This record gives sequence, C-alpha cells and structure tokens, in this order.
Amino acid sequence: MKTSNKLTQLISSNFSTNKNTKSTNDYLVEILLNSSQEYTRFELIVEITKRKYEEISNKKFTNEELDKLIESDLKECEVLQKLSKTVKNSLDQSVCHSHNNSSFYYNENYKIYDLINKNNNFSMKLKEVKK
Repeated sequence: MKTSNKLTQLISSNFSTNKNTKSTNDYLVEILLNSSQEYTRFELIVEITKRKYEEISNKKFTNEELDKLIESDLKECEVLQKLSKTVKNSLDQSVCHSHNNSSFYYNENYKIYDLINKNNNFSMKLKEVKK
C-alpha cells in the first residue's frame, strides 16, 4: 500500500473513532425536508457522500474543488469511492421497510417525518398532527 497523505489518515481515523457523525437518516432529513424538489436514489447517494466527506474532513467543498481533488488525487478519489459505496448501502437500509433502527420508517427518532418514495424519487414532509 502506498503511503497515505494526511487527509487520508484523518479520514481513516474518523471512520473508526468519530461517533458524532450524522446518520444517513439525519442526512435524509437535512436534504429532503425543506427541498421543493424530489431526489433520485443516485442524487441522494452523491449528495450524502459529499456531505459526509465534508464532515469527516472538516472542510466545505465547492463542486469545482471536489472535481479538482478527484482529478488530482487518486488516493482521495479512492476514499470517495469507498465512502459512496458505504453511503449507498446505508441509504438502501434507511429507505427499506425493515423493522430496525437503520430504517427511516421504523426509527423512533424520525416518526414526525414522512419519507415519500415514488418510483425511487424521494421527498419528505412533516407528518400531520392528528387532533
């Protein structure tokens, strides 16, 4: 294995030790709740990957900065690819209707939200309060 650069080391250490990172369900709320558009599964994977990468690297990136990073740093490109695979798997768990805390639909922390999936186009709204 090639010697990793400092950013790769930072990200690697955060994967195992940072317990304060947001869950995929948190990102779903953050992205979808106040959005007027629907997101496809792929668009969610891309957006969550970007936000997770920013979170673990403690830096905000413009799209242009990310493009340059991907073009110039093969190691970081690999990190982003691995992260996107993790995000994809996590998103699939979040949007399935399984009875566990990974599933958005059954996690008590997200009961006030209505995650809407229409042909793999996702949106979200607050649930109506019943009187």
